[in-house]
Amino acid sequence: MLTWDATRYADKLPKKPLNSGTKASNDKENSLKEQHVPLNGVTASMPCIVVDREGIILTWYLPGILTGSRQVGLFILSDRSGIPDAS
Repeated sequence: MLTWDATRYADKLPKKPLNSGTKASNDKENSLKEQHVPLNGVTASMPCIVVDREGIILTWYLPGILTGSRQVGLFILSDRSGIPDAS
């Protein structure tokens, strides 16, 4: 569980992208990192769900849940043409 609220984080993001590498963008990024501490170095080795302090699900980690054939099947179902992408 994260100690910060993802909704509040999203509210604090700039509406327009800042020019990367400028003092303003660096200051904004540092401010966000202080208030919403990143999970640097955290790894998952077992299935888990990451939630913020309000219980909002941010991500699932479910290794091996879908076999290769199921992934292809889902891809074909989501593609209106029904033709699998060669890539």
